[in-house]
Amino acid sequence: MAPRKRAIAGDSASQDDIDIDVDVDEMIKAKQELDKIRKDREEKRAKLQQDLNAKIANLHTRIQQTIDKHTQQLAEINQKQLDRLHGAIEKCNEIEQLIRNKLAKVQQDGQNLAVMLDLAYEYRFEKAKGRAFSELEHGQVEKGPVQPRAAKRARVDGDISS
Repeated sequence: MAPRKRAIAGDSASQDDIDIDVDVDEMIKAKQELDKIRKDREEKRAKLQQDLNAKIANLHTRIQQTIDKHTQQLAEINQKQLDRLHGAIEKCNEIEQLIRNKLAKVQQDGQNLAVMLDLAYEYRFEKAKGRAFSELEHGQVEKGPVQPRAAKRARVDGDISS
């Protein structure tokens, strides 16, 4: 069975049912109190916002100072490292120049030694050639000519001028 529907209570209230004992002066006074509370609240909010802005500005300043200090420290460290690197590069260049000078001296000494050896071999060749010629004159058998290294080297290089 379906539940019963209740009758809707009447929304219409008569003027007699409402008590008209409202005091207008008290209403004005309450409104003034509310306005005063709202004004105090707005002043406190403004003061809090001002304090917050001051703290944020102070914090921002401190952070910026810390960043500047850290940046300065990094710049000094980087400059020291750059100076060390520059000194190391200069030292390396000096060492390389010293090595180049020593290599040039060794190369020159090698060339001088090669010239001296060629002269010595040429002298020995001429001496052996003279001995072989004198042996031929005396009737001895020739064992073959002894050639200096310069002549051998010239044949290997393709320049046969001797």
